[in-house]
Formats: sequence, C-alpha cells, structure tokens
Amino acid sequence: MLVDLLLLACVLALAAAYVLELRRRWRKPPSAELERLLVRRRVIVNTTTGQAIDGIVWSADGEWVVLKSAKLLERAGPTPIDGEVVLDVRKVDFVQAIPVAEGAS
Repeated sequence: MLVDLLLLACVLALAAAYVLELRRRWRKPPSAELERLLVRRRVIVNTTTGQAIDGIVWSADGEWVVLKSAKLLERAGPTPIDGEVVLDVRKVDFVQAIPVAEGAS
C-alpha cells in the first residue's frame, strides 16, 4: 500500500514537471501588434520587486525585454543606468507606454 502511494506520488510529480516544462517551452512570444506598439517607444517598466525603470524598448522576444537610455526611477530622482537593461518578462509587473507627442515620429 505504501509503495503504491509512493509510486503514485512520483508519477504525479513527474507529470507536473513535464507539464510545467511544456508550458515554458510553448509560451507564446508577444504578438506582432504588441511589438509594433512597444518597440522603439519610451516606457516605464514596473517590476515585481517594486522598482520602476524608464527607458526605450529596443527589443522584446517574449522572454526578455531590452531597454536603452534607461533610468532607475527613485524618490530622490531618476538615476541613469549605464549600458542596456535586460529584463526577464516574468519579473515585469506592468508596462506604461509613454504617449507619443503629436507631430513626433
């Protein structure tokens, strides 16, 4: 009886791990519409850790977002970040797209 329960628990654990791996591999990348809306736009990315980063979306592939000209937004004021910021999309809470001024391209 105990052996049967242990065997069942192992099978269920393996099945759960398999399903999680399939979900990770088959996660859909952002749609072309989403990429069209965000790439080369200034955004504020709010992370799951509570930080906010202002920058220009340079690329997005469904797992990573790359920001250029980024600044960490803090109470004391924005702090420029050297280089590019690479964010894991699982750590992104939400993104605020900054409106494009009329007449700007």
